[in-house]
Amino acid sequence: MPRASVSPIRGARAGRAPRLNKTRAIEIDRLTIEQFIFAGLVFFAAHLLSTITGFGANVVGVPLLALVVGIDPGKQSLVVLGMLLYVYVVTRHHERIAWRELRTIAIVAGIGAVVGLLVVKFLPPRASNVLLALFVIGVGIRGLLDVAPNYKAPMWLGRILLFLGGVVHGALTTGGPLIVIYARRMLPHKSVFRSTLAVMWLILGTVLVVGWTLTNSWAPTTARVTLIGMPFMILGVILGEVLHHRVDEKHFRTLVNLTLIASGAVLLWQMLK
Repeated sequence: MPRASVSPIRGARAGRAPRLNKTRAIEIDRLTIEQFIFAGLVFFAAHLLSTITGFGANVVGVPLLALVVGIDPGKQSLVVLGMLLYVYVVTRHHERIAWRELRTIAIVAGIGAVVGLLVVKFLPPRASNVLLALFVIGVGIRGLLDVAPNYKAPMWLGRILLFLGGVVHGALTTGGPLIVIYARRMLPHKSVFRSTLAVMWLILGTVLVVGWTLTNSWAPTTARVTLIGMPFMILGVILGEVLHHRVDEKHFRTLVNLTLIASGAVLLWQMLK
């Protein structure tokens, strides 16, 4: 009599772990030395950039970390380590926070984020992100080439941009660059810009962490990836803090514009690949 085959469903019910999940659970332990060094360098570079400018760690780090540790562990570990960075910045440089402007950013972008959550089903994610990426790249190039340096957009247009940043962030989680563009206009001093944005990112990071906890969405390997990244993050913060205070305002603006261009380019690459 032929032997009956065991279906995948019965095997799973019998307690057999699916091969894919098992592979994902141990892939961190199987990192080669080259992959480990690559991940460490990404953590270092992402937090070096974020310590100098006040933004950019996630949009630059997530696509690269996804190549070796997976997108969810990479994203979540960057958020956790980023929160530690922003706690440091806020604690050490709290006197540089522009509380009045922060309140405006939080309220206007917060309302936009609520709207984004409500309209997300009506937005085409691919087309919206491509347009956002092109706009951010254009703004970065304009600032980098110093095109029309004496022109300043009217305040109402800046508030609309901030609101749209909230909408895009609430719907697609990619509205950060729009908020940065608004903050760059309203907070010209580099340390005020960085410290104020640090509070904003800390709030957003807390919301994400609470959300992942309530929905049980933490990736199994996030804790180990975070531990791998922590020493590299600390090195990035130490060097970034030194460079932040040594870079003059002109070169700081150049770095901000380059980071905006890189952020838009990474987002465009993710949408078109």
